[in-house]
Amino acid sequence: MDLAAVFVPSRDEQHDALCSLLPAAPDEAFTAVELGAGDGTLARAVLGRFPRCRYVALDGSAVMRDRLTATLGAR
Repeated sequence: MDLAAVFVPSRDEQHDALCSLLPAAPDEAFTAVELGAGDGTLARAVLGRFPRCRYVALDGSAVMRDRLTATLGAR
């Protein structure tokens, strides 16, 4: 069971809304920093929409960093 879907309903819509607020063009190179990146789903959404983005995802939890790595792979 995906507990994130239970605790954060409409997460995809929230990620879409956040991505639409980023002041960058889809082909623009920029750096984004996320504190408390969790499992990396927001990072995946941002990188999917902005492929030239350099994304710095930070999390204090080793478990979440492992999930982040699993979500993003070699990105």
